[in-house]
Amino acid sequence: MSEAQPPPQPARRSRLRTLLRYAVIALLVVIAGLFFARREIGDLLARRLNERLSAAGVYVEWRSADWLPGPGIRLHDVALFRDAAKHERLGLLGNVTVIKGEAEWNKWDTVSVSVADARLTLASGADETELEHLNMRLAIQPGKADLQECHASLQGLRIEAKGTLVRTAVPAPASESVTAKPAAQTKGLFDGVNLNCLKSVKEWLTFQPEKDEPVLKVEFLPHPDGGGVDLAATLDGRKFQWRGQKWDFIQAAVKTTVGDKSSPIEIDHLRIGHAGQTGGIVGRYEPARDLLRISRLDSGIDVLALARALVPVAAASLAAVTTTGGWRVTGEGEIPVDQPESSRWNGRMELN
Repeated sequence: MSEAQPPPQPARRSRLRTLLRYAVIALLVVIAGLFFARREIGDLLARRLNERLSAAGVYVEWRSADWLPGPGIRLHDVALFRDAAKHERLGLLGNVTVIKGEAEWNKWDTVSVSVADARLTLASGADETELEHLNMRLAIQPGKADLQECHASLQGLRIEAKGTLVRTAVPAPASESVTAKPAAQTKGLFDGVNLNCLKSVKEWLTFQPEKDEPVLKVEFLPHPDGGGVDLAATLDGRKFQWRGQKWDFIQAAVKTTVGDKSSPIEIDHLRIGHAGQTGGIVGRYEPARDLLRISRLDSGIDVLALARALVPVAAASLAAVTTTGGWRVTGEGEIPVDQPESSRWNGRMELN
């Protein structure tokens, strides 16, 4: 008997190629299905999240959303707005991860938000200011948001922030029906946030640390009467430039109420060093009147250098003025920032 002959090699290779082709097509179909499923589920969850945030006065939009099993979503190119019409953009950042706290599919009452090594663009247009290396963890509950961790970098300055934000419910008038829908909100939770100071920081402040990184620490808590947020900040840094002048160091502690445009900025202390001399200020800045009140000043720094640093409109006219010798200034007074010639001062000046 003759032995069975194996099938020809070309036929075997042909069948293998066919099987491989079908396997690749099946794999591509599965991958495409998972991709579109992630997008579709992500968009569905994102719409639910958007409804939840809008009801709390937080107005955002994003380019796209992907589903993360858990369940959660990753949002891409997220923009935060002050108003419901989304005309006044407050910030823009890249990927944001949002994880639901409830098991129910469509409930977003409790969420955790995280951002890793992102770039945050604050304000818009000519006032845009970028924070780099942003890392953040935020927990949102009904009527409350806890910023558990937030740190970023701004032109050589490290920024650290934490705190709690509470939104007080506005009671409906007694004459309205219980089933009536609440009136649409046009202003958001962050309507009172003022970023005007960032423009000055971007233009005039540059840190050049040699060893210790300068740090700005910010902490905020709900105001007792519910009308805004109490904010406290400290700054500690060395070797920086402000309005083109070189300064040795700065140590400051301030506090104010965010959300109340008339609230003053209380200066608990401001210590600065310039050309080997030091100065200290205690006072307040009243934004409604653009007025700087100094309750105590004790300084050995050149008064002209202080004027160029503290009074913007005086900087140009004093740029070419120089002095020699030592200064010693103590006292108190008021400086209208837009009209420094109308300043009032009561104190003592010693010149050498």
